[in-house]
Amino acid sequence: MRVSTRGIRIIILSLALAILYMVYLDPLFAYLSILALSLIAIDGLGLTARMRVVRGMRVSPNKIFWRTISGSPLGIRITIAPSLRPWAVLEDLPRWLKAKVDRGEGEIYVEVLANRRGVYRLDGLRIKICGPLGLLYSTAVLDISIEVEVMPRAYRVLAETIALLGSMISRGDAISRYRGGVFEYYLSREAMMGDDLRHVDWRATAKFQKIFIKEFHLEAEGFQGVIYDPRSEGDVSSDQLATIFLSAVASLAKSGAPFSLAILRPGHGWIVLRNLDPVSALSISIKYAMVEMKIDLWDVYELITPQPPKKIIAKLSEILGSAMEILEIASKEPLKGAPAIARELSNNSGSWVLMISSPIIDTVWKLELISALRFSGIGLVVAVPSRPWLGARDLEEAYLIYQSYRKALEAFRRAGVSMVVDAEDLAKRLPQLFPARSRVS
Repeated sequence: MRVSTRGIRIIILSLALAILYMVYLDPLFAYLSILALSLIAIDGLGLTARMRVVRGMRVSPNKIFWRTISGSPLGIRITIAPSLRPWAVLEDLPRWLKAKVDRGEGEIYVEVLANRRGVYRLDGLRIKICGPLGLLYSTAVLDISIEVEVMPRAYRVLAETIALLGSMISRGDAISRYRGGVFEYYLSREAMMGDDLRHVDWRATAKFQKIFIKEFHLEAEGFQGVIYDPRSEGDVSSDQLATIFLSAVASLAKSGAPFSLAILRPGHGWIVLRNLDPVSALSISIKYAMVEMKIDLWDVYELITPQPPKKIIAKLSEILGSAMEILEIASKEPLKGAPAIARELSNNSGSWVLMISSPIIDTVWKLELISALRFSGIGLVVAVPSRPWLGARDLEEAYLIYQSYRKALEAFRRAGVSMVVDAEDLAKRLPQLFPARSRVS
């Protein structure tokens, strides 16, 4: 038991009355001093009874594990029997947890407020119990264990992108055919219901005595590819860059036209994969993001809504395995220097490239790449994270990142590039920057 501020005043009053009694020998002071001490004793007895009630409380559920996305609202109702009384209040809650007590229903609504990725744990809810007169108080701990794994915001986009890839696989999407642009022969396959008979491969049909259909690549007009540099100032910027990258690739894959990927693999170097069909580009981007985030397909399976059948998951695993092989093979001969990357991308017909990067990291090299792309006649749109200073350790570091960010953006604008900030801005402007192609019926 501990003495509250009010209890301390009563004790001081009792001592003062006792001193007055010893000085003046007036029995009234003695009676009042004893009465004050009696109040303390009565409050102690009441507090003891209340402590017994709290010790008998049961929490359901008493073990909670959550997995959520950073910034997503998350809450659960916890039942307490018997319900918390007004004299029992929750205290010492961590910053990432908010609790609201519904005394009528005997419930506590617990809400997670964590915005940074990581694992958060709480062993027991601490309750402050006050005596009937508020002179004494004590604490007790409700037996409950809460563990929350907060994943990056990019997990949600990754799950949506995997679901998109699964739907494309289930539809049998491969190399799509489109109007406009220059067609290049890709392969011949057996005809299926709905195929355009104008694309019959008569030579293969005569040879195999089955109807074969020609499939074609379409060279992209106006858009060439995505340049992705994952280096960042911290977790917040890294999360934003991955979100922008996956959102952009998913949107471009939906448009159907082939495009190229220029990706920096930390520890390996720059690799360029040219003229990828939508399924290949999507699978390689997903696998690359999963490797960088150090996660497995099954880690995001429960986030995919609606969840694909197990056959699709098995096919996804196979395709992502092939994508990893492509990344490993390409990493054996990385490109060196901005001019080499510009030359690889300039081999495609088109006039635009989307670069996703933090402007602060290696700014001089990125300005060199911008210059090399412009020299090759390629326009550039740069997508950057918003407010990268949020991941700073202290205010001084945040201010330095903020100043560097402003100067880098100004340098990019002087170089004549269009700027896009965060994934939401990119989603709005992407259709205007790189219009989608229409399918051949």
